[in-house]
Amino acid sequence: MIGIDIQQKTLNFAKHNAFNRGVFDNVHLIQGDFAQMNLHRINPDVIFLNPEIVENANKENFSIFSDITPDLTYALLKSYNLCKNIILCLPKYAKIQEIATLFSTIFKRTDRFIILI
Repeated sequence: MIGIDIQQKTLNFAKHNAFNRGVFDNVHLIQGDFAQMNLHRINPDVIFLNPEIVENANKENFSIFSDITPDLTYALLKSYNLCKNIILCLPKYAKIQEIATLFSTIFKRTDRFIILI
């Protein structure tokens, strides 16, 4: 398993979890910005996207287009080019209309996806 995150504290947490579950030797963690990395050699079975919510994002006016980093459209397109199995984790206050708009512009009608809210 390969994990990529821009924040070292998130990677430390992942290392801790992998060690506690006895899979540490099977996990390779990389600190970096997924959106900026050249990943053409990776052939993943599943991509789990857990994008960061920008600082000072307002739950009342939250938008997946302006309050998530990296740009969600770009991250999904990049992920989709690597793997058709994508799991996207979004906050529970994400607007379903925005999610539908985003996904309808990227995915085909026959594609399947999981969104965790």
